[in-house]
Amino acid sequence: MTELGTRHNQGKLRWTLIDFAALKPMVQVLMHGEGVYGTHNWKKGFKATDIIDSLLRHIYAVLGGELIDPDSKLPHVGHILANAMFLSYMLLFRPDMNNLPKNEDGNDSTPTAQPDR
Repeated sequence: MTELGTRHNQGKLRWTLIDFAALKPMVQVLMHGEGVYGTHNWKKGFKATDIIDSLLRHIYAVLGGELIDPDSKLPHVGHILANAMFLSYMLLFRPDMNNLPKNEDGNDSTPTAQPDR
């Protein structure tokens, strides 16, 4: 039997837990957006509440039984995933886009980006 090498992966991100095929609708939405607005236009910034409004519109459509967005002709779930990623990005890397209300203490409890491991 061949002995395996030693790896110190404890506490490191496990990217293999992601089902990348399930993200295909999001990639389709991002490609559609690239054709309309340009590559990575979303990284220029969207206010958090605008992203949440869009996210909730797509969730509401799915809850009503509408699976395909009539404007893009793409699955609403792709728009939901894209908006969730946009929100995560803005809260982690664009604090200037965080226009969410403060918590009861008046503090901003926004997560900060942590170094990848």
